[in-house]
Amino acid sequence: MAISPRDDIMLHQRLPSDSDPLRIEHRNERPDQIGRMSAQVDVATGTIRATGTGTFSPTQVRAYFRDLGAAIGRIHDAGRSVSALIDLRGSAAQPPEMVALIDEATRTLYRGNDRVAMVVPTSVMKLGLRRALDARCHDFFLSLTAAQTWLSAWAR
Repeated sequence: MAISPRDDIMLHQRLPSDSDPLRIEHRNERPDQIGRMSAQVDVATGTIRATGTGTFSPTQVRAYFRDLGAAIGRIHDAGRSVSALIDLRGSAAQPPEMVALIDEATRTLYRGNDRVAMVVPTSVMKLGLRRALDARCHDFFLSLTAAQTWLSAWAR
């Protein structure tokens, strides 16, 4: 199936100061795959709050991680570590090809002191992601509170 220009609608705003949050949003609006990936990045503190809902497209995943990578690069360039809370409770189970794309993208984004807490809707998704994604910086949770507690423990 050919990808139309409507497959990846990007609403992306880069703000001039590290003290202002960056907003990244990519939507997949194909009729058979409605999905959204968004993040708010605070470069000054290294904090990322992201959400993913629905089903993602390859074009959407590539564009989202390209922009997220640029924001994380700014955090690292400022000598800070990333503290990311990714809420995927509204996302659908992604096909293996999409999980592989996400794994490939995240392997180069994060460094040893970065922490990424992913909140997922099911134990099955938690186990699948734990097997598929790089475990250096990630941990997976069913509860938002547990994820926040884990990130807080690393911040001390």
